[in-house]
Amino acid sequence: MGNALHTTLVRRHQYLDENSAEGDNLATRMKQKTIDRAEPQVGGGSVFQRFPEQADMPQNVDNGSAIEAKTLEQRRRFITYSFRKTSSSSTMRTGRITPILFGSFLLLSLLSFSISSNPFGLGLKGSAASDAAASIPKALSPKLLDSKGNLNVEKTAIDLHSNAPAPMKITCLTIGSRGDVQPYIALCQKLNELGHTCSIATHEKFRDWIVQSDIGFRPVAGDPEELIKHCTQNERSKERAEANSQKNFSNHFYGCKKILQFGPWFDKLLTSAWEASKDAELLIESPSVMVGAHIAQARNIPYIRAFTMPWTRTGAYPHAMAAMGRAWGTWVNKFSYKLFDRLTWVLIRDKVNAWREGPLELKRTTLAEMKLSQVPFLYNFSPSVAPKPNDWGHMIHVTGYWFVKQDKQKAKLAKELQERITKAKAEGKKIVYIGFGSIIVPDPKKMTDAVIGAVDESKVFAIISGGWTAGAAEGVTKGATEGATEGATEVVTDVTDAAIAKNKLEAEKATAYMKTEIGKRTDSMYYVDSVPHDTLFPQIDAALHHGGAGTTAASIRAGIPTLIKPFFGDQTFWAQRVEKLGVGIHLRSLDKKVISKALTEATANEGKIKAAKALGKQVDSEQGVESAIRSIYDLMGASRSLIEQTRRLNLLKKPRLSIRINKIKAQLIQALQEMPLGRLWRMLNFKYPIKKPISTKEKVIEAIVLTKNSPVFRRDNVAQHSEKKTT
Repeated sequence: MGNALHTTLVRRHQYLDENSAEGDNLATRMKQKTIDRAEPQVGGGSVFQRFPEQADMPQNVDNGSAIEAKTLEQRRRFITYSFRKTSSSSTMRTGRITPILFGSFLLLSLLSFSISSNPFGLGLKGSAASDAAASIPKALSPKLLDSKGNLNVEKTAIDLHSNAPAPMKITCLTIGSRGDVQPYIALCQKLNELGHTCSIATHEKFRDWIVQSDIGFRPVAGDPEELIKHCTQNERSKERAEANSQKNFSNHFYGCKKILQFGPWFDKLLTSAWEASKDAELLIESPSVMVGAHIAQARNIPYIRAFTMPWTRTGAYPHAMAAMGRAWGTWVNKFSYKLFDRLTWVLIRDKVNAWREGPLELKRTTLAEMKLSQVPFLYNFSPSVAPKPNDWGHMIHVTGYWFVKQDKQKAKLAKELQERITKAKAEGKKIVYIGFGSIIVPDPKKMTDAVIGAVDESKVFAIISGGWTAGAAEGVTKGATEGATEGATEVVTDVTDAAIAKNKLEAEKATAYMKTEIGKRTDSMYYVDSVPHDTLFPQIDAALHHGGAGTTAASIRAGIPTLIKPFFGDQTFWAQRVEKLGVGIHLRSLDKKVISKALTEATANEGKIKAAKALGKQVDSEQGVESAIRSIYDLMGASRSLIEQTRRLNLLKKPRLSIRINKIKAQLIQALQEMPLGRLWRMLNFKYPIKKPISTKEKVIEAIVLTKNSPVFRRDNVAQHSEKKTT
């Protein structure tokens, strides 16, 4: 087989050299000093670059040593292999080329999966991150370091006035928890300063917070926290609460199906979102709302998407809602987006299309016709935490986190808590925060014992926010007050007084148990209902939480090691990112030993501490809000063109005049049919024979003719017509 392949390649190459300029071009490419090699791209893709280590290769290459790549696509898939000439021709006759080619392609296939497990080469994996001191440059992009290897945190001014549009009315549409709303508050505050008029359309529970931030508020119906409750509280999730990150994808869609089965929930969301955007000149929407593209088409306004987690197809990351405990490779990552989009669309398409044909006056659509992949997208997370993949186009911008200004967000800690922190520092203790929002766990007492036992073993001072005890009862997840950890909710599924009383009693017992146990250890623990993260985190040494996007951003910005135990949604994705960057730990369970080991490593590992500080400085120096506004200005033209194009193809072409006439006829017919017979006779002054009355059909026809003032309906003609009918 080796000899046959060799002979074929030789003949092919000779034919090209003799018969066409294509052979000359091929020979020229083969004589280059370096060869094209596949560079690992984010997620296992490939682009072409030159490798300097090939500079010593010979200028002349054997005729049978290359495979021609006719097209660019073939060049992306194959590598041109060059072999040195040998004095003996027996080398090729032995058939060595066959195992060489086979082994090379096998190596490429393996690389595509191994690279994807660490696509950027950032940080270390698992427990190997214990010696991260030397890996700080790996944890950050080389662009963030100066020539001496020091972190470059200089801010570059972003021009927000050149090519700026005229003042606009901007509506930001979002649903979810506090962490979903907070980035829009930061964005709208800056846009208002630039002369625009911004409103945030979201749940009624956030009205006061938004209004106090000097931003307009528009109410949106629905409660997506019901979705979170179903995804974290359904039987499968509860049975696998300790390892549900492996079941993240199935749990999410089980919850989606349950929540979207509540017809009124989604119907009210459609109606209220349409009303909230009635005067908008620009719509910015979180894709979790799922309706922004349709509203923009109907109102013919620019439309931009923005979100806190990856939502655009890429080989670098899996879909954030589908992230699991291990890396699956480029192909599976891309497929997760396709699967997620299709399954979600199947759940909502009937209601959405009915809505489009109704008040929106648009044609029915499909997922492909919406062209969501072409919509401009802003990601409000840091490119230092999750770099922009190479397969995201120029319409997608990773802007950096959108932090609310400290002078409007910052709040002082409680006096007692501040004193305890000061005392712990004076005693030389490491201070950690432990809080998981208002997640639901099957056994809150067991989890409380594990957390308290881990704190005792690790010898740290812990500030504990016990939101999980409030979710002890099935059906009640009583969150902390506003300002506490994101995702705090208060949901009751059983409306009977007895069930509510029972659930509240169980929640109160769980909370009382935690407070009692912490009260026995006042030297090492302190209980809080809620606490502002932006104020607390810079004063402590590490944070252990559920991995919500907002909480993760706060702990990274504070420059402290971030420990994440994910439960649902994008939390697993952020846990994987902090571990890959070498600035945190992804906890797979809440066992006492696992928590204790993580707390000890986070507070004692100098490499991890230095890496976290370096990343925190970089994130704090980014101008995410300003970068986002500049991107909005730059992308508005493309967004307007896309909306106008799709709108022309989707408008319903209704003959409005005929519709109006048909409606009038229908109303007239209905009125005549409901009118008493005697009154109709008197109105028309008819004299029909009593023996055989006129049929209902004839009455309607004659009444319609009468409305058109037809001369055939004169009294003598009517009488004559009636006589003919009776005979």
